[in-house]
Amino acid sequence: MMKREFEIDFPGLPKSWKHMDCVPAKTVDCTVDLISDDGVLRIIFNTEQAKLLAEERAIVSLLEPRRFLTGDISPTQRVRLITEGVGRDEKVAYNIWTDIQRDKVTLVPKEVQLSIWLPPVKEVSDLAGWWLEQGQVGTEEFSLGYALSSFKAYLMGIGVDEKKASGRKGVDGMCRDFLAKYYWFEWCEIPEHLFSVRGLVKLEGGEVVGVSDVKRLPLYQVHRDRLIEKGVAFKSQSLPTHEWFGDLKSKVEASLEHQLSMKEQFAPLREHLKATFEIWKQQVQKQSRRKGGLAKEVHKKIRLLAKELADNGPPELREPNRRSLCAVPDELLMELLLGRILGLDKGVEYFIKKINSEEISGQTARRWSDLLQNHSLVISAITPIQHQLAETECDAEGE
Repeated sequence: MMKREFEIDFPGLPKSWKHMDCVPAKTVDCTVDLISDDGVLRIIFNTEQAKLLAEERAIVSLLEPRRFLTGDISPTQRVRLITEGVGRDEKVAYNIWTDIQRDKVTLVPKEVQLSIWLPPVKEVSDLAGWWLEQGQVGTEEFSLGYALSSFKAYLMGIGVDEKKASGRKGVDGMCRDFLAKYYWFEWCEIPEHLFSVRGLVKLEGGEVVGVSDVKRLPLYQVHRDRLIEKGVAFKSQSLPTHEWFGDLKSKVEASLEHQLSMKEQFAPLREHLKATFEIWKQQVQKQSRRKGGLAKEVHKKIRLLAKELADNGPPELREPNRRSLCAVPDELLMELLLGRILGLDKGVEYFIKKINSEEISGQTARRWSDLLQNHSLVISAITPIQHQLAETECDAEGE
């Protein structure tokens, strides 16, 4: 099985992640799970389009927001990222000063198109290199909005006071040129939607998309099922601790996701088995009402199945786990319950009598019937018994 691996530069996560499968999470919007043999990396994207791209293309790297302004991200990628989910025509408001008289500043409101708000010039990444070295306050919040706010403060500082940049070759001139051409950047508010971008994902083909959250999860059943389907051995895990789960929300999400996955996976099978069971039920009822060999053959097969269920059937229906009808031997109970499921007089009448005497509730009887009907032993017995009953039916009619 081929593993895919990508680079990670993100707080609290390993330096890389190897995974065998990438699947969409069904209980969380805009989310994919990257499944390895010992855990899951869950990435929540800012838009549905970004999630679809991640399913279609391989992930190259997962980066923290500060890398947005470095040479890792091209000008074109920056433009696409800041306009993701809002559109290129979105406007950003800012103010410029036009006159200063006796310490009075006159500000004029302006607007700039979001797609050109962050200048697509090399100076941005060059300046960001020095900015990163300084460890600017605010970047530890790990969102693109905070990173840009910190970068904005940095630009204003070195742009206004050139002495701060005098020791850096070429930086002072670069700052003057930058702020002269893009003076509005100083006064512009950081767009609100960028504060929800808490990570960056680079995809195969060069696309860069925003991420709102990243978390590590254990292998839940839905993930283990995927690995089993692919023939991948995974590391066994004990029950997850509170620290391993992280929070209650993750538990609920995983539980709902597993329930939904199982429901969708087995819904067609359940309907097929229900239809098959109805056919078997009609055959058994028809032959059990006959006298002689046919009726004996039907009851013999039911008794053999009941005997096997008494040894290997659902634990809830066997002693010492059973809470009702405890005096009834397991084998007899299985035979009577099969009779009830198949509509045979003996089984149906027995449970009607026990329900009326309140030795067992109707709800418990129905639950036991559903549990037995969907058990693997009963399911595996349906088809061969159907064939044998059909052959016996044909032989009887031929005679």
